[in-house]
Amino acid sequence: LNPHFLFNMLNNIRALVLEDPERARDALAKLSDMLRYSLRETEFNKVRLAEEVLMVEEYLELCAIQFEDRLNYEFEVASDTRDVLIPRMLLQLCIENAIKHGISKLKQGGKIRVSARIIEKLLVLEIVNPTPERTARVQNLKEENHRGIGLKNIQERIKLLYSHEERSDELGLVFLKNDDNHEAKVTIKLPIEFERKELTT
Repeated sequence: LNPHFLFNMLNNIRALVLEDPERARDALAKLSDMLRYSLRETEFNKVRLAEEVLMVEEYLELCAIQFEDRLNYEFEVASDTRDVLIPRMLLQLCIENAIKHGISKLKQGGKIRVSARIIEKLLVLEIVNPTPERTARVQNLKEENHRGIGLKNIQERIKLLYSHEERSDELGLVFLKNDDNHEAKVTIKLPIEFERKELTT
């Protein structure tokens, strides 16, 4: 988890302690769940998509403490994708990117849309978020370059994990930005992989 996120969340929760103790306790529980999830070791460091979605929902609920009604989101996760394995924290990093370079830059905020489907025997994840209007300011250009580094790191991680796959050339991350409707979309394609069940005698 991003240390900056943890620092902000602890400050937000501290502010809630006197204002809304019940909500503060709930936020602490969610933050504890996220820390446990991020530190947990699993085989090949992969988890079921359903687990990642649950963690991301808690992450978004924590972010909503700061952004309030500026942050909206919706998930469309097909039932046949829920048990597919994905790299742990992969979806969370994409959502973090969408908030940092989209929602937080917009006065009115916006909605993050997440979908998961199986298309041509591949798991296809899509994350769509609103973005500010493009300008020529150097500051914004630096932000674009920084975002590119984050997504490139995710792409490299996918390559390392799935380079042995038969359809490795079809796997990976694609980032598209539509300046006409001010939206950014990240599409990730992964192989269909499930947990191995241990046979008992």
